[in-house]
Amino acid sequence: MSKKIFVYDPGNFVPDYNYCLCKALKDNYPEDEIVLIAHEKNWGKRKKNFKLKKFFFNIVENIIFLKDPIKKIFKGVEYLFELFLFIFYVIKEKPDVIHIQWFPVPLADVIAFSVIKIFNVRLVYTVHDVLPHKEKFYHKWVYGIVYKIPDILIIHSDKYRKNIEKLYGKSFHEKITIIPHGDFKKLYEEYPLDLDKSMNSDEIVFMFFGLIKKYKGLDILLRAIGRIKNQIEGKKVKFKIFGKVKTDFEKYDKIIRDEGIRNLLDLRLEFIDEKKIPEIFNNSDVIILPYKNIYQSGVALLAYTFDLPIVASSLGGLKELIEEGKSGILFQKDNIKELSEIIFNLIENPEKIEKMKKYIKNKETQKYDLNIIAKKTHELYV
Repeated sequence: MSKKIFVYDPGNFVPDYNYCLCKALKDNYPEDEIVLIAHEKNWGKRKKNFKLKKFFFNIVENIIFLKDPIKKIFKGVEYLFELFLFIFYVIKEKPDVIHIQWFPVPLADVIAFSVIKIFNVRLVYTVHDVLPHKEKFYHKWVYGIVYKIPDILIIHSDKYRKNIEKLYGKSFHEKITIIPHGDFKKLYEEYPLDLDKSMNSDEIVFMFFGLIKKYKGLDILLRAIGRIKNQIEGKKVKFKIFGKVKTDFEKYDKIIRDEGIRNLLDLRLEFIDEKKIPEIFNNSDVIILPYKNIYQSGVALLAYTFDLPIVASSLGGLKELIEEGKSGILFQKDNIKELSEIIFNLIENPEKIEKMKKYIKNKETQKYDLNIIAKKTHELYV
């Protein structure tokens, strides 16, 4: 029997994840009505096989002169009003399932979805972060309430389960299901993937990709590069730093100057258009994730989408995602010496990179295949 499924992420906080999941659900269950409830205005050219309902933030997002922090306040007020209207929208549309990806205002969302649950709607919640990265003293209490509302909690790794149990004991044990994050092939299949490497094939390219925030540890990578700069002098190697800066970049600039490594870097400190991502990743060899704190990484799955090995901090879901020496290499968090030695070893032994690439292509892509993940997710909607 066909189902009406709402995927709920009002601010579209995980846009590529939402897009790929909805597309995979519709590909595998064409009889179902898949509706993404999200405010997204940059998907005009994407090939959507699901419905996109822009229910939230249509007023504030269209007032050009509003800037933060005032804009943030107005968005909060608008969201509370529209959340009230959303309850009536759900009553009218009668979805079988609402798959929640993000609650923008957790306590208000809890109240609204407690009401929605009365109307026999199954609630599934994907826990992208057990607690917010910028954790406040009240977050443990708030999310202890949030996790009581859904019928099912989807987590991406066993590390999430351990963190939830550490915070709340076995309270939510029965409703937890582990389903991997999934790759992004459903998105990037729209763009050519098998591009020729535009650079000299002998050059080894390491890349740090994504929003540049404090917890992502760019300073660790820069100091690791500085530690081996004399050893790799004259070798064909480049380090890409690609992503929009969301913190004060001056401290990273100072490290670059102090370490004297500017000539080794390719800096593109801006938002990267998704159309350019296939070329950027196909022109790279290894992704480096020197994170200081993380539950799971979308960039890591993006790396696997393009069959690239990962060098990452031994943290959170990354420890379960990466098979040591096969799909990547782990190092102790904040350990500059260990990271620099791993990078140098890969530069000296490029065959190790190629071996990992082949392993990922043959095995990892199957484990994180969106079609398989969509089927596992759909089983929870019943």
